Amino acid sequence: MTHGDLEAFAGEALAANGVIDQIDGKLGTIRAPAVVIQGEDDELVEATHGRRLADDLPNSRLVMVYGGHMQPYDHPAVIARAVQSIGEIPRASGAILQSKLGEVRGSGPGTRE
Repeated sequence: MTHGDLEAFAGEALAANGVIDQIDGKLGTIRAPAVVIQGEDDELVEATHGRRLADDLPNSRLVMVYGGHMQPYDHPAVIARAVQSIGEIPRASGAILQSKLGEVRGSGPGTRE
């Protein structure tokens, strides 16, 4: 990577951080049900970020899946069940809803309680 490339990358990262901060500040206003799916051993997106996102979304469920970042490819059935469970998330008035993985996982490889 050349010096110019590094400066361009740094500029893009700083701009993205500003946008992310703006979005993070408004997550609590989203009332649509959501499922946050996070790999327990994800090295690209740390598990703390998935937990924080689920905490900040008022009508959300956190699903922790065994493995890294490529959950849709590694465990497609688990991801499909998690997405299908969106309709089961009760709407709350500001309450944070999180479930254990066992509620959406059924039986299958790639999941942990």
